[in-house]
Formats: sequence, structure tokens, C-alpha cells
Amino acid sequence: MSHKKALEAFYHKLRNLRGNTRFVGGSLILFSGDFRQTLLVIPRSTPTDELNPYLNSSVLWRHLHKLTLKTNMRVQQQRDASAGNFAKQLMDIGNEWIQIDESSNVSPCHQTSVRSLKA
Repeated sequence: MSHKKALEAFYHKLRNLRGNTRFVGGSLILFSGDFRQTLLVIPRSTPTDELNPYLNSSVLWRHLHKLTLKTNMRVQQQRDASAGNFAKQLMDIGNEWIQIDESSNVSPCHQTSVRSLKA
């Protein structure tokens, strides 16, 4: 996922180049991407530090019109029922539509500790 400062720099550049004060200089821009990607790992950071750089935390995010795709074309072309079921299950997990049965969670039967090898 792109850093929000890239969108904000693009926004200001386009306004300046076009000499127009409207959002992105009055242009129609199409952004695409996967907004369910794994977060960046930022060393010695807080959870806020890790979420802050993303596009959806930009002040410009509220001005964007968001569309979502609903058909997985790759799975549809395969005509494989199991692939379709797996893709649907992944989407349901991503949309938080699957109920979690807390009683079926796996817990370790014993814990293992590792000592440092340094003296």
C-alpha cells in the first residue's frame, strides 16, 4: 500500500500544474490496490505509528469515492468449485462475516522456554 504522503504530494502537484484549486485540479484519477495487505513493519514503533502512514489515514481519504470489486475473475475462469469456495471463505474472513467459535481454539498443552545461549 502506498504512503499517504505520496497521495498528498500528488494532490498538491496536480493542483499546481493545472492551476486549479479543486480536488486534484479537477481531474478524474483512478487509484487501485489491495487495502487488506499486511501492515508495514516499522522498527520500535507503536501500533499508531504503523497505521498512520497509510492512505486511509490521509485527510484526503474522505474526498475519494471508493468502489469495490465483487467478482474474482481468476476463480471464475478456473471453473473449479473448491477454488471458488476457498476464495469466498477468504473474503468472508476479510469482511469479518465468519463467526468464531471460542470453544474450538487450540491451546498449547505445555509451554517451552528457551534460555539465552549468551553467557
